[in-house]
Amino acid sequence: MLKNPFEDPAQRRRLIGYGFVGAMVVAPFLGLLLGPGVGLLVMAVALAATSFVAFDLLSSIPTERRVRVKRLGIVCVVLAVLCLIAAIVFW
Repeated sequence: MLKNPFEDPAQRRRLIGYGFVGAMVVAPFLGLLLGPGVGLLVMAVALAATSFVAFDLLSSIPTERRVRVKRLGIVCVVLAVLCLIAAIVFW
């Protein structure tokens, strides 16, 4: 039986990071091919994945970097919401 890759936190972060990179690379091409709404939707998902990884890392990073990572997560959530609103407008 295959082991669930999401049980290990490091493996989970790595897989979500790969998804983020893939979505950021694919989003502009989808925007050109299928319209800006689709590209913005994929970008919103990628930013949401980034904020998930940032908030998931908070417990395992040094305290002096937690504020910076928390700010990064908040910025990514705000940008994801803005991309989602723009995707609805452009759809």
